[in-house]
Amino acid sequence: MIEFIRPPLPLFIFGAGAEAIPLARMAKDLGWSVTVVDHRPAFASKARFATADQFTLARPEEVAEKITLKADAVAVVLTHDISHDLELLRTLLPSEALYVGLLGPSKRAEQLLEKLKETGFTPTPEQLSRFHSPIGLNIGAESPEEIALSILSEIQAFLNGRSGGFLRDLSGPIHR
Repeated sequence: MIEFIRPPLPLFIFGAGAEAIPLARMAKDLGWSVTVVDHRPAFASKARFATADQFTLARPEEVAEKITLKADAVAVVLTHDISHDLELLRTLLPSEALYVGLLGPSKRAEQLLEKLKETGFTPTPEQLSRFHSPIGLNIGAESPEEIALSILSEIQAFLNGRSGGFLRDLSGPIHR
């Protein structure tokens, strides 16, 4: 008998605001390895993120020096700061990360991608295929907990090659 046990999925959360707290907690409940990245020691702390595995104190422009995202990692950007998001996308899109998600409306993501192009960085089609914004499934999420559920659900669906629709609409078996 062979049982395959997958290693914990590395989740990097960039930004330690209100949405990040339930996201880290729920991801840990899924068995994922959670790293919180923020430049503010009071925010990226064990006091706020009791279940997080690691903390990295870094400004967005320092992330490339302090973190290496491998091909099995997922990254979620929750900074709520357009200049931070711009710098993070400049680092995260060319990384090996399997998935890069950005919180916020699609217009904001379009503006960020345009600003990247203006500074000489044009993401490749492969990089854009791993980029998700707005992040999350359309479940009507409003609270930080609902937003976290929406984000984690999208990541799970993406990792499994699923669309995230209703199971009742599935015509074949639930499990592959």
